[in-house]
Amino acid sequence: MKKALLLSILSLITTITVAQNDPAKQYKNTASINPFIFAFGNVQLTYERMLTKTMSVDLEIGAKLPIGVMKINGFDTPSLQTDDFGFKGIVITPTFRWYCSQGIAPQSGFYIGGYYRYRNMSDNVTGNYHSSTAGTDTPVDLDISLNTHTFGCQIGYKLPLGKHMDIDFLIAGPGVTLGQIKTEQNSDLPDEFYTDLQNSLHSNFQFLDSYLQEIVFDKVDKLHSNANLVFPAFRYGFKVGYSF
Repeated sequence: MKKALLLSILSLITTITVAQNDPAKQYKNTASINPFIFAFGNVQLTYERMLTKTMSVDLEIGAKLPIGVMKINGFDTPSLQTDDFGFKGIVITPTFRWYCSQGIAPQSGFYIGGYYRYRNMSDNVTGNYHSSTAGTDTPVDLDISLNTHTFGCQIGYKLPLGKHMDIDFLIAGPGVTLGQIKTEQNSDLPDEFYTDLQNSLHSNFQFLDSYLQEIVFDKVDKLHSNANLVFPAFRYGFKVGYSF
């Protein structure tokens, strides 16, 4: 009995010693999601691949659905009243990361890097337009699409939760966005409509007013108009990941 107990204790000690001396397995892949982003009408999946012990690349693919608790307020000015916007479309974001210190793979701790984001969104906008010059009301039925390209840098922190799990905190991701708004009229609108639309944009997004002042809609033809965009970008959030 004593001999069997002694052998069991020696076996347990040996197992613990081997486990302590055995380095953590170096996983090279991580799949992650934001568990709360669906509430805002977004679906998102990220895949990260380690290139070296300190560098990685990842690809984030997301879709914006016309649902969720967050929507963009519609226009409500003396000249233009519309419903709220529920844009839908895709978002693709490849990034590069450099982890500042070596830890368990696929890395933990602080990281810095850069990212590019492509966004393609669209929505149908309906409402009413009142022309101050003609004194007439015109129904609004407008298809709007938004295409943007964002370039930025990022800093974050990855907190390991165990052998496979982690929480990835994107602390800050400042950048600049270049893009274009395209509109297509489904009904005739007065020529001064786009001037009032520009003014309504300034009213709706006052925190970007200095950048929106540069937005000017140019008519492509009778039914189509475009406007170029340049404004700052801010990226942040967190994800739960699984390494394999």
